[in-house]
Amino acid sequence: MIPEEPTRRQAVEWVERGNELYEGGYYEDAIELFGRALESDPGFPKAWYNKGVALDKLERYDEALECYDRTLEIMADRSDVWDNKGASLGNLGRFEEALECFGKALDLDPKNTGAWCNRGSALGSLGNYDEALRCFNQALEIKPDFGVARIEKGRVLIRLGRIKEAEDALFQ
Repeated sequence: MIPEEPTRRQAVEWVERGNELYEGGYYEDAIELFGRALESDPGFPKAWYNKGVALDKLERYDEALECYDRTLEIMADRSDVWDNKGASLGNLGRFEEALECFGKALDLDPKNTGAWCNRGSALGSLGNYDEALRCFNQALEIKPDFGVARIEKGRVLIRLGRIKEAEDALFQ
């Protein structure tokens, strides 16, 4: 008897189950199921991506980067994947590389508020506060109620000694 060939359908089922565990905060278990999906279909980009996101939650950034790279090998035109890869690099203190990723994310989707905010955070970490402010302002122009961008903008303004502007940004 010939064993059944792995299928995308099986991989999709594992990813769906993994997503449920992820949503419940069971990241390790989700990672295991995403791994099973990849055993069924090693070329399934959603499984690689979701595994990377779960690894990020556990602050396993190097492993997450591997997953994002595998995703990008399959589909390099996803702004969200470039953004997450950049965020992982930023969490590792690799800000210049992170900025490259955020740039690619924004080339693909100029309205990606997460990439604008993450780019601003990386620039702020490098001490480029004026450019960081421009990024946070761009994110807020696209999505005025984006709380993370508002908070990060306030932090940068405080670093610049612009306390009144920081208060306005934080308490609008």
